[in-house]
Amino acid sequence: MNLQGFNESDIFNLYSYLVAYEKSGIGKTRVSTKKLIKAHPEIASIVDVLNLVTYHKSTNDEMKVIDPHQLNNEMYLTKSRANLRLSFLAHLRNGIAHGCVVGHDRKVFVNDFLVNRPIELSARGCIDMKIIKQITNIISKINL
Repeated sequence: MNLQGFNESDIFNLYSYLVAYEKSGIGKTRVSTKKLIKAHPEIASIVDVLNLVTYHKSTNDEMKVIDPHQLNNEMYLTKSRANLRLSFLAHLRNGIAHGCVVGHDRKVFVNDFLVNRPIELSARGCIDMKIIKQITNIISKINL
């Protein structure tokens, strides 16, 4: 995986946290962000950073024609019952696991695909490298 500006340790720590986060089930809830933070105050600072990104509900067909190079801190996610901001973390984990996260020119391009359907997108976007670095810095201080 090519994430310029991140060393192996950063990527490993980010991925390890995202795996623990996904296992905790926090991002799979339909609860509002405010209620979720009340129940899990440790994620408040991550939510603050995630609020720097614009999220769009989308379909696979719509995402296929999106040029991620034209995006600026935007994520397109398939229609989900989960909280979009927090489900982004699961998509980021999947993208890292499958080598679909690439850093280039201070931007991180994220793609995720539906399970058992590698040609159908479930997420696509482009995030400023600083936002991913902020998330990485925050998670280094959090235990789930």
